[in-house]
Parts: sequence; structure tokens; C-alpha cells
Amino acid sequence: MVTILCSAFAHAQSRYADSLVSLYHGKITPHSLLSLSDLLYCGIDNNLTISYPDKEASSYKVFLKTQNGKVLVTDDGFITIPRSTGKSFFVLYLITPRHDTLQIGRKEFTVVNVPLPCLKIGKVVIKDQIYVDRQIFMGSDSLKLFFTDDIPESNDWFQIKYFTIDYSNGGVYNTIDNNGPVFTDKAKQIISHVQPFKELYIKVITIAPTMITKYMPSISFRVR
Repeated sequence: MVTILCSAFAHAQSRYADSLVSLYHGKITPHSLLSLSDLLYCGIDNNLTISYPDKEASSYKVFLKTQNGKVLVTDDGFITIPRSTGKSFFVLYLITPRHDTLQIGRKEFTVVNVPLPCLKIGKVVIKDQIYVDRQIFMGSDSLKLFFTDDIPESNDWFQIKYFTIDYSNGGVYNTIDNNGPVFTDKAKQIISHVQPFKELYIKVITIAPTMITKYMPSISFRVR
């Protein structure tokens, strides 16, 4: 009798587990909170949240495993820190009230490097441009750093602490010093008188919220 009861209980547990897997497989999925495109970025914290198909599903505990880097549990979900670019494959597990651990799905993310910052003047991102209209400087209040539209919070990663604009005009080498990101009237006046198609070099020192300063690569372009 004991053997029959144990067998029936095990069978009932198995049916219960199978029904949950069938009900929720592929429907409970992780999503990146860092990226608007659901990308992951290598070597930094990527916050993940879990979406559920219904209220009952959200009552179950889930956890994630990946072959690429770490997954940490937070109060709001998970953080993953990929160690390499390429692919991150996540396996999702659901824990039932009976403490069964059920695999309920997989999700693949693409992992890319954090893009190097570009300079942004007004609405113009200076990246691959050879020529930049000087009127952009005249109509802008400040110089900004731009990483990517895909990570809205990247706007807060670094602020411009100091920058210089170097150029040669009439055979004389000149440097414009600028504290902070705001263009001074003096800087705008000098840029307005630079000869057309002269090359400008901008060097930027940034500061992070942690007060760490960083020198960014020099960027050059020609004004017209």
C-alpha cells in the first residue's frame, strides 16, 4: 500500500510539473532594462527584468543561468555582466511551491562592446563627419558626450570637466581653453573667425559620478 501511494504521489507531482512547463514554457522571459534594443553590453552591469504572461505566473520564483559571465540576483530582478561579446544564452528555471525546479525556456541575447563616446554639438553627433558647419557652434550652448541612443542612462556616465579646441590660423597655432561643457562667448567668437576648412582638434577631460577623471581621444574635423 505504501509503495502504491508513493508511486501515485510521484506521478501526481510529475503531472503537476509537466503542466507548468507546458503552460509557461517560453512565456516567462527576461528583458534588458539597460538597452532599448534588448542588447547586452560587455563588461558592465546589465539590469534584467522578467516578464510574465499573467499574475499567477509572477507568483513563482525564477532564476537564470548563462554561459557568458555572471548573473546576480537583485531586489528588482537580475544583473548580468557578460565577459565577452557575441551571444549570451539564458536558461530560465521556475521554482514551484513544492520546491521543484523546472526549466521553462531559453533566451538568446546579443552582446556588444560599449561604444566609444562621440562629441555632440546641438543635435549633431561628430563621429564620421569631415566638415562641420560653424553655425552649429554659434547656436549651441554646450559640448556634450554621446555614447548611443540605445542606452538612455549613458548620458549620465560622464560629464565634460574641461576641453580645449586647438587650431592653426594664419600660420599661428592657437588653443581655446574651456572649463566645463558650456561654450564661452570668447570660444564662439574665435570659432566664428576661423578660416573656412581649417581643421579643429577638440580634447576633452571628463568626470564620472564617482569623481574619476578620464581623458578622451582627440577628435578632429574641419569647419566650413
